[in-house]
Amino acid sequence: MQHLNDQILCSDIDGTLISDSKRVAPQDVKALATWQKDGHLFGITSGRSLDGIKMITRQLEREPDFIVALNGAYVSSITGNIYESNLGNMISRQVLAIIRQLPAEKIIVNINRQSLQMVQRGTNGRTEIDEASLLQQLEDGMEVAKITVLLKSSDDSQLFYDQLSSSPVEVTTSDDRYIEIMQQGISKLSGLKTALERQIPLEQVIAVGDYLNDIAMIRAVGAGYAVENARPELKRVTDYQTVSHNAGPISHILNEQRRMNR
Repeated sequence: MQHLNDQILCSDIDGTLISDSKRVAPQDVKALATWQKDGHLFGITSGRSLDGIKMITRQLEREPDFIVALNGAYVSSITGNIYESNLGNMISRQVLAIIRQLPAEKIIVNINRQSLQMVQRGTNGRTEIDEASLLQQLEDGMEVAKITVLLKSSDDSQLFYDQLSSSPVEVTTSDDRYIEIMQQGISKLSGLKTALERQIPLEQVIAVGDYLNDIAMIRAVGAGYAVENARPELKRVTDYQTVSHNAGPISHILNEQRRMNR
């Protein structure tokens, strides 16, 4: 095991860093502040957009040292570099044509770091874009970073995977009813490697998550943690398990790591 002084910590947000009330536990805020003050790096690895991440990180005493947003489609690295990976307008149109024929309750597209809900007709909502306008913008060369589908039922998940299997995209899930579609090869793991500028070995990383889009990253790092409320598929591949997202998992993880490194 790497010495604690050499390690980096990264965490998912929903179902991991924040509780059901969407708050970071006070003990975790304190633990992260101490971690960073001691010279360690802390980063976010989330499917959320950058704005969605910042809504949560405002609760912390210090800004994260790096951010992996949109499951790796947006990265702010340890050196301050920004990396963005888009689906491309042709692939976006193909994906939208497929998913519009499937039982989706909501379709959300991430454009220019904004999350926009796609609707059939124009509205006055600031976070909505009508289908015709979106398709026209794609024709004009605009690019989408990620497409998220809220399923009508979690039972429809396999249907979406099957229909998208022949498309050159990366498909993952971040909740029972959420399907997320990115550029092929983009994931939290690829985003983490980019965030670390390939200067820090993954063996020095402690990572914690709760869902299927965390699996590849958790398996690749030196110390992978699943929160108690994590999906069984994730728990099966983790090195360690910790308390639930409602019980301050970050402070438990850092305390455990300190005990193991004495």
